[in-house]
Amino acid sequence: MTTVRRLVLAIIGAVGIATVAAPAHAVPAFARKYGMKCTACHEAWPVLNSFGRAFRDNGFRFNTGRDDEQLTEPAYWPIFAWAYNGYQWNETKSSTHVLNENGGVPAGGYFIGGYVNLGAHISLRIFAPLLIGAGPTSLVVALPGWIRYNRFFGSSWLNLRIGSIEQDLPVAGARDYTENSVGKTAWGYTIPGSVSGYSLESEVPGFQLAGHDRWSINRYSLTFFSNAGAQATHHDIWSTPSAYLHLTHMFQLNRTFIRDVELGLSGTVATYFTGKDSTALRTQQRYGVDFQQWLFHDALPLHLTEAFYQGRDQAALIPGATADGVFNGYMIQADYIPTVTLTLFSRASFITTQQHAIAGRPGAFGNENLFLLGMKYTYKVTTRFEAAIEPSFGLNVQPYAAKDGTELKTLQFYVPVEVVF
Repeated sequence: MTTVRRLVLAIIGAVGIATVAAPAHAVPAFARKYGMKCTACHEAWPVLNSFGRAFRDNGFRFNTGRDDEQLTEPAYWPIFAWAYNGYQWNETKSSTHVLNENGGVPAGGYFIGGYVNLGAHISLRIFAPLLIGAGPTSLVVALPGWIRYNRFFGSSWLNLRIGSIEQDLPVAGARDYTENSVGKTAWGYTIPGSVSGYSLESEVPGFQLAGHDRWSINRYSLTFFSNAGAQATHHDIWSTPSAYLHLTHMFQLNRTFIRDVELGLSGTVATYFTGKDSTALRTQQRYGVDFQQWLFHDALPLHLTEAFYQGRDQAALIPGATADGVFNGYMIQADYIPTVTLTLFSRASFITTQQHAIAGRPGAFGNENLFLLGMKYTYKVTTRFEAAIEPSFGLNVQPYAAKDGTELKTLQFYVPVEVVF
């Protein structure tokens, strides 16, 4: 290994510890490193199959003695880049008239990063999104990342990650078919008026204990974090201590048309301050159950994801509230993969208010119905790079949310081209 290559690995490791929120995506760098096709780990880019999920749970390692970057060919660099942009059309309207309609090429997303394994136990990530602003010279570079110690005491049940943590969800809020911002998942909902901006889709600063058995049949993920919404006003990132737990078990039913079924249970308690300092903390709670089913085929399945959860924000978090705000969330997503280059996906999320925090609000106030329909065609797949087009249509319906008190609809049609290498 050259001195320059050692220096780059060291810089990536040092910067990866400084963290802020950011998404993560499938990267061909792993395919280059191990000499495997991307389909070894993916149902379709970027959704992981069972082999890919086990690879991820192991800290992006196969544990075969080929993981350490210092042992790979000198020509290999653990660096990747990802970019997407395209045409986007938006319309916002109330029940009485169109409020806004526009089309054009948005800012898009441009990212560079790296995943590195050092020695037998350490993995780390650095990820830098380049966010283009209003002007041609406006550019903001953020440096999120994490560092993970794998297999404490030689056990796959004890792995520690520190840094920017993406919560363990069946559908990654920052990764799986989410370039269309309107068709978001149910986990992204926040109660109207709540002073805390926390949602389960957010990456958060903290540390995560995670573990699994062979092939990740049984898994757990326990995250201790600071509520990201409180960071801007408190110097102490632990001023809002919070926790998230997700447990899963997979049933392998390979003798039927139902190939696999995974059951998950989750719960989170996030805190936020209501006074001038962190002594007056109030809680947000989210508890739920999720199901995943893989049907008909192991390599090219019909993949169904369903989730139901309930959320509660204490009244003190909602100005003017006389009771806690309570809602129910339900989501179903279907991904069908007829070929390795084509994915058809759809998602429906429903939020219903169970208990209004502020007296006198209409029964459906705060409800949201979100829909996403699209396809992803990957027209180039190699170990060097992947390129795809992902047209999608998103619809968000919110009763009583328009300024005139009528129903608010937001529509978005987006056709991005994505390149990752």
